Amino acid sequence: MLTGYFCLFVFLAISVSSVKFMRTRCYEMFYYIHLSSFILFLPVFFKHHYVCKTFVVIVSGFLVYDRLIRYIWYLWCLNCTVRVTRNSKYMVVSIDPRSSSLSKTQRVIAKLLLKNKKDFRWRPSNHLFITIPSISAFQSHPFTIASLPSDESCQLIIKVHNGFTRKLCERVQHGEQSFTCFINGPYGTSYSQLPTDESILGQVQDSAVHESSPLIKKVPYTTVERTSNSLSSIESFNPKEKIILVSGGVGISLTLPLLKHYENSEDFETSLIWITRSEELIPLIDLDITKSNITVWNSTEKGPADLEQLLYDYMEETYHTVHIIGCGPSSLMSSLRSFAVEKMKTNRVNMVLEEFSF
Repeated sequence: MLTGYFCLFVFLAISVSSVKFMRTRCYEMFYYIHLSSFILFLPVFFKHHYVCKTFVVIVSGFLVYDRLIRYIWYLWCLNCTVRVTRNSKYMVVSIDPRSSSLSKTQRVIAKLLLKNKKDFRWRPSNHLFITIPSISAFQSHPFTIASLPSDESCQLIIKVHNGFTRKLCERVQHGEQSFTCFINGPYGTSYSQLPTDESILGQVQDSAVHESSPLIKKVPYTTVERTSNSLSSIESFNPKEKIILVSGGVGISLTLPLLKHYENSEDFETSLIWITRSEELIPLIDLDITKSNITVWNSTEKGPADLEQLLYDYMEETYHTVHIIGCGPSSLMSSLRSFAVEKMKTNRVNMVLEEFSF
Protein backbone atom coordinates (compact mmCIF):
# COMPACT_ATOMS: atom_id res chain seq x y z
CA MET A 1 0.00 0.00 0.00
CA LEU A 2 2.74 2.46 0.98
CA THR A 3 4.69 1.68 -2.18
CA GLY A 4 1.59 2.46 -4.25
CA TYR A 5 1.13 5.84 -2.56
CA PHE A 6 4.83 6.57 -3.05
CA CYS A 7 4.62 5.82 -6.80
CA LEU A 8 1.53 8.03 -7.08
CA PHE A 9 3.35 10.85 -5.29
CA VAL A 10 6.33 10.51 -7.64
CA PHE A 11 4.09 10.73 -10.71
CA LEU A 12 2.40 13.84 -9.32
CA ALA A 13 5.77 15.45 -8.59
CA ILE A 14 6.99 14.70 -12.11
CA SER A 15 3.78 16.06 -13.66
CA VAL A 16 3.84 19.32 -11.68
CA SER A 17 7.55 19.95 -12.22
CA SER A 18 7.17 19.31 -15.96
CA VAL A 19 4.81 22.23 -16.44
CA LYS A 20 6.48 24.79 -18.70
CA PHE A 21 6.47 27.50 -16.04
CA MET A 22 8.33 25.21 -13.63
CA ARG A 23 10.88 24.17 -16.27
CA THR A 24 11.70 27.74 -17.23
CA ARG A 25 11.60 29.37 -13.79
CA CYS A 26 12.81 26.53 -11.58
CA TYR A 27 14.92 24.38 -13.87
CA GLU A 28 17.12 23.04 -11.08
CA MET A 29 14.08 21.90 -9.08
CA PHE A 30 12.71 20.26 -12.23
CA TYR A 31 16.07 18.58 -12.81
CA TYR A 32 16.52 17.21 -9.29
CA ILE A 33 12.91 15.97 -9.05
CA HIS A 34 13.31 13.98 -12.25
CA LEU A 35 16.74 12.69 -11.26
CA SER A 36 15.59 11.52 -7.80
CA SER A 37 12.41 10.02 -9.26
CA PHE A 38 14.49 8.09 -11.78
CA ILE A 39 16.61 6.64 -8.96
CA LEU A 40 13.80 5.86 -6.48
CA PHE A 41 10.78 4.93 -8.57
CA LEU A 42 11.90 1.67 -10.19
CA PRO A 43 13.02 -0.20 -7.02
CA VAL A 44 9.87 0.88 -5.16
CA PHE A 45 7.67 -0.11 -8.09
CA PHE A 46 9.53 -3.45 -8.24
CA LYS A 47 8.43 -4.20 -4.68
CA HIS A 48 4.92 -2.88 -5.12
CA HIS A 49 3.48 -6.07 -6.68
CA TYR A 50 4.90 -9.26 -8.16
CA VAL A 51 3.25 -8.44 -11.52
CA CYS A 52 5.32 -5.25 -11.74
CA LYS A 53 8.67 -7.05 -11.62
CA THR A 54 8.69 -8.08 -15.27
CA PHE A 55 7.90 -4.56 -16.46
CA VAL A 56 10.60 -3.04 -14.22
CA VAL A 57 13.19 -5.43 -15.64
CA ILE A 58 12.20 -4.56 -19.22
CA VAL A 59 12.25 -0.81 -18.54
CA SER A 60 15.61 -1.13 -16.75
CA GLY A 61 17.01 -2.85 -19.83
CA PHE A 62 15.92 0.04 -22.05
CA LEU A 63 17.44 2.53 -19.60
CA VAL A 64 20.76 0.71 -19.57
CA TYR A 65 20.75 0.65 -23.37
CA ASP A 66 19.94 4.38 -23.52
CA ARG A 67 22.71 5.30 -21.05
CA LEU A 68 25.21 3.12 -22.89
CA ILE A 69 24.45 4.73 -26.27
CA ARG A 70 24.68 8.21 -24.75
CA TYR A 71 27.98 7.28 -23.10
CA ILE A 72 29.50 5.95 -26.33
CA TRP A 73 28.26 8.61 -28.76
CA TYR A 74 27.28 11.75 -26.88
CA LEU A 75 29.46 12.25 -23.78
CA TRP A 76 32.60 14.39 -24.20
CA CYS A 77 35.30 15.88 -21.98
CA LEU A 78 36.44 19.26 -23.37
CA ASN A 79 37.90 22.64 -22.47
CA CYS A 80 35.73 25.74 -22.27
CA THR A 81 36.36 29.44 -21.67
CA VAL A 82 33.70 31.58 -20.00
CA ARG A 83 33.45 35.34 -20.58
CA VAL A 84 31.05 37.56 -18.62
CA THR A 85 29.60 40.86 -19.85
CA ARG A 86 30.12 44.13 -18.03
CA ASN A 87 26.92 44.06 -15.94
CA SER A 88 27.06 40.27 -15.40
CA LYS A 89 23.76 39.63 -17.19
CA TYR A 90 25.11 37.44 -19.98
CA MET A 91 27.94 34.99 -20.54
CA VAL A 92 29.60 33.57 -23.62
CA VAL A 93 30.94 30.03 -23.25
CA SER A 94 33.49 29.02 -25.89
CA ILE A 95 34.03 25.26 -26.05
CA ASP A 96 37.16 24.03 -27.81
CA PRO A 97 36.04 21.08 -29.99
CA ARG A 98 39.58 19.83 -30.65
CA SER A 99 40.88 16.77 -28.83
CA SER A 100 44.42 18.09 -29.37
CA SER A 101 43.77 20.92 -26.88
CA LEU A 102 43.13 18.54 -23.96
CA SER A 103 45.53 18.17 -21.04
CA LYS A 104 47.00 14.78 -20.06
CA THR A 105 44.31 14.23 -17.43
CA GLN A 106 41.57 15.24 -19.84
CA ARG A 107 42.95 12.88 -22.49
CA VAL A 108 42.76 9.99 -20.04
CA ILE A 109 39.11 10.89 -19.37
CA ALA A 110 38.47 11.17 -23.12
CA LYS A 111 39.86 7.65 -23.62
CA LEU A 112 37.56 6.33 -20.89
CA LEU A 113 34.67 8.02 -22.72
CA LEU A 114 35.78 6.33 -25.96
CA LYS A 115 36.54 9.74 -27.52
CA ASN A 116 40.30 9.32 -27.96
CA LYS A 117 41.55 11.74 -30.68
CA LYS A 118 37.98 12.54 -31.71
CA ASP A 119 36.83 16.13 -32.24
CA PHE A 120 33.40 17.32 -31.15
CA ARG A 121 31.14 18.03 -34.14
CA TRP A 122 27.66 19.44 -34.53
CA ARG A 123 25.14 20.72 -37.07
CA PRO A 124 23.37 24.09 -37.31
CA SER A 125 20.41 24.31 -34.88
CA ASN A 126 21.81 21.57 -32.59
CA HIS A 127 21.84 21.94 -28.83
CA LEU A 128 23.85 20.34 -26.05
CA PHE A 129 23.88 19.77 -22.29
CA ILE A 130 26.89 21.13 -20.43
CA THR A 131 28.21 20.16 -17.00
CA ILE A 132 31.07 22.02 -15.30
CA PRO A 133 32.14 19.85 -12.34
CA SER A 134 33.94 22.67 -10.50
CA ILE A 135 30.64 24.58 -10.39
CA SER A 136 28.16 21.72 -10.00
CA ALA A 137 29.09 18.10 -10.54
CA PHE A 138 25.55 16.79 -11.03
CA GLN A 139 23.79 19.55 -12.96
CA SER A 140 23.48 19.43 -16.73
CA HIS A 141 21.97 22.43 -18.50
CA PRO A 142 20.75 22.67 -22.13
CA PHE A 143 21.84 25.44 -24.52
CA THR A 144 21.50 26.00 -28.26
CA ILE A 145 24.83 26.12 -30.11
CA ALA A 146 25.39 29.64 -31.44
CA SER A 147 28.14 28.85 -33.96
CA LEU A 148 28.77 26.84 -37.10
CA PRO A 149 30.74 23.59 -37.37
CA SER A 150 33.33 25.49 -39.43
CA ASP A 151 34.03 27.96 -36.61
CA GLU A 152 37.01 27.67 -34.29
CA SER A 153 34.89 27.04 -31.20
CA CYS A 154 31.45 25.90 -30.13
CA GLN A 155 29.78 29.03 -28.75
CA LEU A 156 26.97 29.29 -26.20
CA ILE A 157 25.17 32.53 -25.33
CA ILE A 158 23.81 32.28 -21.79
CA LYS A 159 21.54 34.62 -19.84
CA VAL A 160 22.41 34.63 -16.15
CA HIS A 161 19.67 33.34 -13.83
CA ASN A 162 19.73 32.09 -10.26
CA GLY A 163 21.43 28.78 -9.64
CA PHE A 164 24.05 27.24 -11.91
CA THR A 165 24.50 30.22 -14.24
CA ARG A 166 24.72 32.65 -11.30
CA LYS A 167 27.37 30.50 -9.60
CA LEU A 168 29.35 30.32 -12.83
CA CYS A 169 29.08 34.08 -13.33
CA GLU A 170 30.25 34.80 -9.77
CA ARG A 171 33.23 32.48 -10.23
CA VAL A 172 34.33 34.26 -13.38
CA GLN A 173 33.37 37.81 -12.34
CA HIS A 174 34.60 40.28 -14.98
CA GLY A 175 36.97 38.70 -17.47
CA GLU A 176 37.61 35.17 -18.69
CA GLN A 177 38.29 31.84 -17.03
CA SER A 178 38.84 28.32 -18.35
CA PHE A 179 37.13 25.18 -17.07
CA THR A 180 36.98 21.47 -17.76
CA CYS A 181 33.47 20.65 -18.95
CA PHE A 182 31.50 17.57 -19.88
CA ILE A 183 29.30 17.86 -22.96
CA ASN A 184 26.30 15.64 -23.59
CA GLY A 185 25.33 16.01 -27.23
CA PRO A 186 24.85 17.29 -29.78
CA TYR A 187 21.10 16.74 -29.99
CA GLY A 188 18.28 17.98 -32.18
CA THR A 189 16.78 17.13 -35.54
CA SER A 190 15.60 20.61 -36.57
CA TYR A 191 18.28 20.72 -39.26
CA SER A 192 16.36 18.01 -41.13
CA GLN A 193 13.51 20.53 -41.57
CA LEU A 194 15.78 23.37 -42.68
CA PRO A 195 15.99 24.32 -46.37
CA THR A 196 19.04 22.82 -48.07
CA ASP A 197 20.90 22.93 -51.34
CA GLU A 198 23.99 21.04 -52.47
CA SER A 199 26.48 23.78 -51.63
CA ILE A 200 25.18 24.23 -48.10
CA LEU A 201 24.89 20.48 -47.54
CA GLY A 202 28.56 20.20 -48.42
CA GLN A 203 29.41 22.82 -45.82
CA VAL A 204 27.49 20.90 -43.15
CA GLN A 205 29.20 17.62 -43.90
CA ASP A 206 32.66 19.20 -43.90
CA SER A 207 32.97 20.22 -40.25
CA ALA A 208 36.76 20.40 -40.15
CA VAL A 209 38.00 23.37 -38.13
CA HIS A 210 39.39 26.18 -40.24
CA GLU A 211 39.79 29.93 -40.03
CA SER A 212 36.50 31.83 -40.21
CA SER A 213 35.02 35.09 -39.03
CA PRO A 214 33.64 34.96 -35.45
CA LEU A 215 29.92 35.21 -34.82
CA ILE A 216 30.30 36.55 -31.29
CA LYS A 217 32.66 39.40 -30.51
CA LYS A 218 33.40 42.42 -28.31
CA VAL A 219 32.67 45.54 -30.36
CA PRO A 220 30.64 48.76 -29.97
CA TYR A 221 27.17 48.69 -31.47
CA THR A 222 24.98 51.32 -33.11
CA THR A 223 21.40 51.02 -34.37
CA VAL A 224 19.88 52.23 -37.64
CA GLU A 225 16.33 52.94 -38.73
CA ARG A 226 14.71 51.48 -41.83
CA THR A 227 11.38 52.55 -43.27
CA SER A 228 8.57 50.03 -43.68
CA ASN A 229 7.20 48.91 -47.02
CA SER A 230 3.88 47.37 -47.89
CA LEU A 231 3.43 44.05 -49.63
CA SER A 232 0.10 44.98 -51.17
CA SER A 233 1.53 46.96 -54.08
CA ILE A 234 4.18 44.39 -55.03
CA GLU A 235 3.22 41.77 -57.58
CA SER A 236 6.62 40.61 -58.90
CA PHE A 237 7.57 36.97 -58.57
CA ASN A 238 10.94 35.91 -57.19
CA PRO A 239 12.11 32.40 -58.16
CA LYS A 240 14.27 32.15 -55.04
CA GLU A 241 12.98 30.77 -51.78
CA LYS A 242 12.71 33.22 -48.89
CA ILE A 243 14.16 32.50 -45.44
CA ILE A 244 13.11 34.76 -42.57
CA LEU A 245 15.01 34.23 -39.32
CA VAL A 246 13.29 35.65 -36.24
CA SER A 247 14.74 35.63 -32.75
CA GLY A 248 13.93 37.11 -29.37
CA GLY A 249 16.73 37.84 -26.88
CA VAL A 250 19.17 34.94 -26.55
CA GLY A 251 17.15 33.14 -29.23
CA ILE A 252 19.77 34.68 -31.52
CA SER A 253 21.78 31.55 -30.63
CA LEU A 254 19.74 29.64 -33.22
CA THR A 255 19.35 32.23 -35.94
CA LEU A 256 22.84 33.77 -35.90
CA PRO A 257 24.68 30.69 -37.26
CA LEU A 258 21.85 30.04 -39.72
CA LEU A 259 22.21 33.57 -41.11
CA LYS A 260 25.86 32.89 -41.86
CA HIS A 261 24.99 29.38 -43.01
CA TYR A 262 22.69 30.61 -45.79
CA GLU A 263 24.18 34.00 -46.68
CA ASN A 264 26.20 32.69 -49.64
CA SER A 265 23.46 30.50 -51.08
CA GLU A 266 22.26 31.21 -54.61
CA ASP A 267 18.90 29.57 -54.02
CA PHE A 268 17.72 31.54 -50.99
CA GLU A 269 17.20 35.12 -49.90
CA THR A 270 17.79 35.31 -46.17
CA SER A 271 16.70 38.00 -43.70
CA LEU A 272 17.08 38.33 -39.93
CA ILE A 273 14.81 40.02 -37.41
CA TRP A 274 16.21 40.19 -33.89
CA ILE A 275 14.06 41.65 -31.13
CA THR A 276 15.76 42.22 -27.78
CA ARG A 277 15.25 44.29 -24.65
CA SER A 278 18.85 44.11 -23.46
CA GLU A 279 21.40 46.66 -24.62
CA GLU A 280 24.13 44.56 -23.02
CA LEU A 281 23.45 41.55 -25.24
CA ILE A 282 23.69 43.40 -28.55
CA PRO A 283 27.45 44.19 -28.49
CA LEU A 284 28.25 40.47 -28.10
CA ILE A 285 26.93 39.65 -31.56
CA ASP A 286 28.79 40.28 -34.79
CA LEU A 287 26.10 41.67 -37.09
CA ASP A 288 26.54 44.15 -39.90
CA ILE A 289 23.29 46.05 -39.38
CA THR A 290 23.96 48.28 -42.36
CA LYS A 291 22.87 45.35 -44.54
CA SER A 292 19.31 45.60 -45.78
CA ASN A 293 18.53 42.03 -44.78
CA ILE A 294 19.16 42.55 -41.03
CA THR A 295 16.89 44.30 -38.53
CA VAL A 296 17.82 44.63 -34.87
CA TRP A 297 14.92 45.99 -32.81
CA ASN A 298 15.87 47.26 -29.36
CA SER A 299 12.58 47.34 -27.45
CA THR A 300 14.11 49.43 -24.67
CA GLU A 301 14.77 52.29 -27.10
CA LYS A 302 11.96 51.84 -29.65
CA GLY A 303 9.18 50.26 -27.64
CA PRO A 304 7.30 47.05 -28.54
CA ALA A 305 8.01 45.76 -32.03
CA ASP A 306 5.32 45.46 -34.69
CA LEU A 307 6.38 41.97 -35.73
CA GLU A 308 3.89 41.66 -38.55
CA GLN A 309 5.14 44.87 -40.19
CA LEU A 310 8.77 43.81 -39.72
CA LEU A 311 7.98 40.53 -41.45
CA TYR A 312 6.22 42.24 -44.35
CA ASP A 313 9.23 44.52 -44.77
CA TYR A 314 11.07 41.45 -46.01
CA MET A 315 8.19 40.26 -48.20
CA GLU A 316 8.43 43.01 -50.80
CA GLU A 317 8.39 40.38 -53.54
CA THR A 318 6.17 37.36 -54.03
CA TYR A 319 7.96 34.13 -53.16
CA HIS A 320 6.76 30.66 -54.02
CA THR A 321 8.17 29.22 -50.79
CA VAL A 322 8.76 30.99 -47.49
CA HIS A 323 10.77 29.44 -44.66
CA ILE A 324 10.11 30.95 -41.23
CA ILE A 325 12.69 29.92 -38.64
CA GLY A 326 12.29 31.35 -35.14
CA CYS A 327 13.59 31.02 -31.62
CA GLY A 328 12.37 32.91 -28.58
CA PRO A 329 9.63 33.21 -25.96
CA SER A 330 6.22 31.63 -26.50
CA SER A 331 4.55 34.98 -27.27
CA LEU A 332 6.93 35.58 -30.18
CA MET A 333 6.48 32.05 -31.51
CA SER A 334 2.69 32.43 -31.32
CA SER A 335 2.88 35.58 -33.45
CA LEU A 336 5.03 33.75 -36.01
CA ARG A 337 2.49 30.92 -36.21
CA SER A 338 -0.29 33.42 -36.90
CA PHE A 339 1.77 35.06 -39.63
CA ALA A 340 2.55 31.68 -41.18
CA VAL A 341 -1.13 30.73 -41.27
CA GLU A 342 -1.87 33.99 -43.09
CA LYS A 343 0.95 33.46 -45.61
CA MET A 344 -0.24 29.91 -46.34
CA LYS A 345 -3.06 31.46 -48.34
CA THR A 346 -0.62 32.65 -51.01
CA ASN A 347 2.68 30.84 -50.34
CA ARG A 348 4.04 27.46 -49.44
CA VAL A 349 5.31 27.91 -45.88
CA ASN A 350 7.85 25.83 -43.98
CA MET A 351 7.99 26.74 -40.31
CA VAL A 352 10.68 25.69 -37.81
CA LEU A 353 10.20 27.14 -34.32
CA GLU A 354 12.12 26.62 -31.10
CA GLU A 355 10.65 27.97 -27.87
CA PHE A 356 12.34 28.62 -24.56
CA SER A 357 11.09 25.48 -22.80
CA PHE A 358 13.93 25.04 -20.27
